[in-house]
Amino acid sequence: MRATTLPSAAERDEYLLPRDEFEKKRLILQQTVIVRQFGNRLLAPGVELEEGDHVLDVGCGTGIWSINLAARSPQSVHFEACDLSSKNFLDIKPLGINNINFSTCSILALPEEWTGRFTVVQSRLMHASITVEEWRQGFQELMRVLKPGGWLQIVEIDLSSFYNDGLDNISKSPVPPQAELNAIWSEVVKNAGMMWELEGQMRALVTEAGFENIKWESKVFSTEGGDASASNAGQGNLEDDTLACMVNVMRSSKRTITGTGKISGERFDQNIEAMANGWKDVPKTEEGRGWRWHFFSAQKPLHSS
Repeated sequence: MRATTLPSAAERDEYLLPRDEFEKKRLILQQTVIVRQFGNRLLAPGVELEEGDHVLDVGCGTGIWSINLAARSPQSVHFEACDLSSKNFLDIKPLGINNINFSTCSILALPEEWTGRFTVVQSRLMHASITVEEWRQGFQELMRVLKPGGWLQIVEIDLSSFYNDGLDNISKSPVPPQAELNAIWSEVVKNAGMMWELEGQMRALVTEAGFENIKWESKVFSTEGGDASASNAGQGNLEDDTLACMVNVMRSSKRTITGTGKISGERFDQNIEAMANGWKDVPKTEEGRGWRWHFFSAQKPLHSS
């Protein structure tokens, strides 16, 4: 068996998942599911935008979060949506949106001219893009570009939250084929020095960076009873759409997971199919079963530079 190592965010300009039309559609579905799961909110509780504010969407992917929030905000609010690559950016011209600027840059080295500019900085699902040490540097950059009193908000999936007992005990999972894929993915992430047990590590780094008024919301995105084939582009049954979202994430990770040598391409495809169909008869529980997601916000001190 061979270990998979990943270059640092500072060294690569390549997304871990594909950059193609399927990935764009996956990211749009993901956005819809996340927003629905967190009560149709795009901003954390207590965070509001006013005329003339500036918003940064770092690691924006398609830019769909900025597009959705721009539709709910005053026209004078300016959005900066940035990512390491422009390949997944959506074309906003047909939408008639003129207050979003797309650019390419890294969370580790944001433009100097952005210092103290933004009222809100959003980062989402970068757990498999940068290492724990790079998060430390990234939080310093996000602190720098926020204006005093500005808000950082982050949405992340806690990969350790769904069946984290390793390859030797996957039969205990409600859907063993999914647990097998998750166990292999966990080793990839840990070997690369990326964040695995998200809540404790993230809280510590945010506090260390000097943020205050940290607010944390957690929710299991349950896939109990879900049928990925019944998904309706994010507008159907929530469990179906959530499961379809997670199946697509795993499907897009095929190159990385099979690259470990711990699973063949054929078995990977079989597991994906079993994951898509394996939750139909799983009984529902009060909290639900699936991955736990976190939506947290933190504020830059009013009297900081």
